[in-house]
Amino acid sequence: MQEVQVASPDGKIKFTILPNAERLTFTVTMGNTVVIEPSPIVMKVDEYDLSSGVVFNNLERYSIDESYPWYGAHAMAVNRCNGAKLSLTHDLSFISYTLEIRVFNDGVAYRHVIPGEENASRAPDEYSAFVIPDGSTLWYGGLADGHYETEFMKKNISEVRAGEWAGPPLTFKLPLDAGYASITEANLVNYSGMGLEADGRRAWITGLGHRQPLNWPFELRYGREEAKRLAKPASIAGTISTLWRIAMVGPDLNTLVTARSLPISARPLTKDFSLKGFILRGSNPAALFGAIWMAVPKA
Repeated sequence: MQEVQVASPDGKIKFTILPNAERLTFTVTMGNTVVIEPSPIVMKVDEYDLSSGVVFNNLERYSIDESYPWYGAHAMAVNRCNGAKLSLTHDLSFISYTLEIRVFNDGVAYRHVIPGEENASRAPDEYSAFVIPDGSTLWYGGLADGHYETEFMKKNISEVRAGEWAGPPLTFKLPLDAGYASITEANLVNYSGMGLEADGRRAWITGLGHRQPLNWPFELRYGREEAKRLAKPASIAGTISTLWRIAMVGPDLNTLVTARSLPISARPLTKDFSLKGFILRGSNPAALFGAIWMAVPKA
């Protein structure tokens, strides 16, 4: 596997796939600062680990510069990024797929697109990690209390224990005031939402819905038996397109608040939808990224 690096339009942020044929691994930098340390990508389909034993086939680079109406901090969503599509094949299952990367002036994103027959169902699963630099300060909403809505906690990365869960976004300040980043996801369509499980060694590991702790509202409404039924990867028919895994990156919190990399990674709202409102959670910098936006059909 050769090294592949994608830089933001202004050249300051870089997403690098490291030259490791045994395991797809990435890192994110902002200037000379490491934002995400070398982190393994683990994408599974029907228990095949597609990110291990990878054959590189082709690399397609592209750039996007477009805009469209949006609700939020900006009236227009500006999609300006450099991207790359890596065509890969798993050497054991011979499954071919695309790892797509986009790098913006305020963040990075990646996703998997795995072609499949429309009448064939397969079960995707993910264990990809985000390794956070030592000395970083984190804000996140934990899932330990069995509820997906909770107050944000503030911890040094060294204080995070193995087995802790966080719901995105997970926001952190780099050591020596080098900048901020926030890990989240976008374009949640026909795919499970992401949770993050700590390994106690500064890595947060992607966990789809079947692996996440049972929350109390679900148990109260549907019961534990239904939870057991859902405690396995959900099958998807046809092509599997994962969510965009996103790290918003900037020198200060204001950059993250106004980041364009998150909204433009989602599909634009159609004219049949309007903004209903939002709820802010917590009372710290991370609360800015705990907003829940609800788009509802116009009356």
